[in-house]
Amino acid sequence: MKKLLLIISFFSVSMLNAEVENIEINLETVTVSCVTNSGYYAATSKSLMNKCVQYSVNKDYDALQKLLDSGLVFSLKGSISVYVVKSSWGLVEIRPKGSTGTVWTNTEAIDC
Repeated sequence: MKKLLLIISFFSVSMLNAEVENIEINLETVTVSCVTNSGYYAATSKSLMNKCVQYSVNKDYDALQKLLDSGLVFSLKGSISVYVVKSSWGLVEIRPKGSTGTVWTNTEAIDC
């Protein structure tokens, strides 16, 4: 009986861990006002921001420059008031105050 409970407990914890890895917080109904920091990149999509991060980690500056040249990834200006729309594993989707469009950036790129 103890072995069965241990197996069930292990299975439950494993399932919980699998669900936690896929968490994405949606803050569309909550207004979180923040300010951007300069010196960080932002992208028009989460997948492009992930590429930007990966190219930076790999120090593949030629690939990073191609993203920048495309205009889909750009350097953030500092002190811009933004709202957090979504947050997902070190990345945030932000919307500048007065704008309807959103961009993705690193969580370090904003102060809330």
